[in-house]
Parts: sequence; structure tokens; C-alpha cells
Amino acid sequence: MSSRELLEHRRSPGRVVAVIGGVLALLLGAGAALAVWLLPPVLAGTPRERLTASDAAVTVHDAATSATVTLGEGWLLLGVGPFLPADAQTLVSPDDAYRLVLTLEPAARPSDAAAPTSPVALDPEALGALLARTGGATSTDAASTGTGSSGAAGVTAEWSHETLVSGATVSYADVVHGGRTTTVALVVPPHPPAGAPALALVATVATADAARYRTVTADLAATAAVTRRPSGTPTPDGSIPAARGGRDER
Repeated sequence: MSSRELLEHRRSPGRVVAVIGGVLALLLGAGAALAVWLLPPVLAGTPRERLTASDAAVTVHDAATSATVTLGEGWLLLGVGPFLPADAQTLVSPDDAYRLVLTLEPAARPSDAAAPTSPVALDPEALGALLARTGGATSTDAASTGTGSSGAAGVTAEWSHETLVSGATVSYADVVHGGRTTTVALVVPPHPPAGAPALALVATVATADAARYRTVTADLAATAAVTRRPSGTPTPDGSIPAARGGRDER
């Protein structure tokens, strides 16, 4: 068949429909892939509900550990959809100035390697990874997606420690990055089993307001209850309030 005949040869309607269908399927697939990539961070920052109880409890958990923090009325829970992790919750204070991420942190280790019972801390790489996945002061991502950043840079911080009346210990560190300051509080129950995660409160505010809101983080840490979940325990629904306790400075 000559070139002229090829150019003049008409394709059958069925073949044309098949080609168009293939192109449409390719475009739909690309659009779906883009949506799957974009949706998780967008949904993670979408307001879900405003807490209305004065002692509303918010729970995070994994297969073996459950942790609850009690908040007051007016806090806004963020995150909707099927992509949310069970081991993290993001909230905004009633005045919209203070952003809090509650999550379980398995990388917490004794601050003194020679003393296994010493208060916990995070090494620079683990702290950088925690800030990256929670949108802390060194991160440009303002939404918690529950996914870690394997390329997170190490962040050096000075840790302080205190013991609650309940016997739990809390380790604090501040990370300042320009106009934002993030306070990380790690709560560990008394006599935790080896390898148990700490509850991390990752609180971010404007640097100018950081000192004023530091007591908010301390008060929230004082309400924390961290427990081990026996095998077969039903998934917590986050409705059980945690007992409040005072703090005893160490």
C-alpha cells in the first residue's frame, strides 16, 4: 500500500472509539494518581469538629499502647477521611494560636544510656523526624499526614525533665525556627516496658507567644494517661476522660 493510500485509508469507527477510550483511561488514571497524592495532606488539615465538653478526651493508639489527653471546650480537631493514622491527632486551640499534634513516639530513649530508668529524650535525628512528620518549627508542612520523612535533618535541643504526681515523667525541649517555636513534650508512664513508645505533644506557636503558651503544654501533659493495651483490646474511641494531676518539678 502506497503512502497516499495509507493517508486516504479510513480507520474503522471501532478502532477510533478504542483509541479515544484508551486516551481517556490514561487521563483518568493520571488524575486519580494525582488526587491520591494530593488528598492526604489536604484532608489532614481540614477541620473535623469543635470539642464541646469541658473535659473532652482525645486518644491516640497503636497495636500495643493507648494514650489519652484531656482538653477543654473549644478545641478544634483537624483531619477527615480514610488516610488518618490512629496514632496521631491534630488540634488547634480555641484562640487559633496554638497548634498541637498528639502522637506516639517509639524513638524516645533514656537520656542517660547508662541509666535505663532516666527520663527519656530524642536524639537529633529522631527529633528532626518527629518535627518533619508533625509540621513542627523546622518543617514547611503545616499539616500532619502521619507519614515520616526519611530525609529529615537532625535537630539539636536541650531537654528538661519533671515528674508528675502520677509518677509519669515528662521531658521538654523547645525548637525555635524564625517566627515559629515548637515545644515537644514526651510523656512516659512509671515503669514502662522496654521499647514502649512515649506520648509526644508537639505544640507550635508564634515565637513571640511561646513563653505564654508553654504552661498550656505543661497543663495538657499533666492530663496525659498512657497505658499498654492487652492483646485483643478493642480500639479506643477517645471518649474516656483522663484524670488530671499536678506536677512536681525535678
